[in-house]
Order: sequence, then C-alpha cells, then structure tokens
Amino acid sequence: FDELRLVEFGRARRWIGFGNAFAAQDESEQAMAAYRTASRLFQGSHVPLMFIGMEYLRTNNLPLAKHFLRGATRLCDSDPLVANELGVVELRQGLLEDAAATFRTVLDLLDRLPERAPLRSACAAAVFNLAQTYRKMRRFRDAATYFRVALALRPDDAAAR
Repeated sequence: FDELRLVEFGRARRWIGFGNAFAAQDESEQAMAAYRTASRLFQGSHVPLMFIGMEYLRTNNLPLAKHFLRGATRLCDSDPLVANELGVVELRQGLLEDAAATFRTVLDLLDRLPERAPLRSACAAAVFNLAQTYRKMRRFRDAATYFRVALALRPDDAAAR
C-alpha cells in the first residue's frame, strides 16, 4: 500500500508539472484539467488546490482563487506559499488590512523554516508584497522599511527599487 501511494504521489506531481507547463503557455483550460487530475490522484493534499487557486488568480477570477486557496489553507495552514497567494488575492480585492495580516503571517511561517529550506527564497516576494500593501494603505514609513528589506534580500530586483 505504501509503495502504491508513492507511485500515485509521483503521478500527481507529474500532473501538476503538466498544469504548470500549460499555465506558462496561457492554456488555462488544460492547466485546470491537469490540476484537477492531480487533486483526484492525491486527495487530501493541499498542493493541487493551491495551484488551482493560483491559476484562478492568474486569470483574475478572484472569488474562485480565494475559495481554492482557503481550501488549501484548511488542509495545510503552514505553507507560506499558499498564504502569500491568499494575501495577493486579498490585495487585489482591496482588502488591505486582511492582506497585511496575511503577509505578516507569511513572514512568520517563513521564519519557522530552516535556513536552507527552498521556500526561504520566497521571503523577498512576501516582504515586497507587504511593502506594497502598506503603500496602498498610505503607511509610507512602514512601506519604505519593508521596501528596504526587500531590496536587501534581492538587490538585483528592479521592482523593489
């Protein structure tokens, strides 16, 4: 049974890879079909739901993006990538207080990760998103502070300048 589960997990990851390839080519329908297949193959995993939410976010369907990202959060509330995407949805919806709280949660989740964890590199994006949120809230001092941190994390990132 354990071996079968590993095989199925590998198949689900391949379907997510297919979905990502389709999404990169602006083939949203095929991307969603691949993510749904991954969700069926690996029920209980938050990853396919996260990618479905991210695809809805990419196509600017914010209510459905939020629905699927919240579903992914219910399955795994410790994934900073899911929280970051949920914060982006809230930011686009104009829910600035909610977005700021969500991005602060992302930073807390990233702080809990080991130093060499692959997701630690997402820290700069979360800091930048928090800075943008503060800017839109007209909290310019907080925004400037977080923009400086984002720039220190990624000095070559033109968006943080």
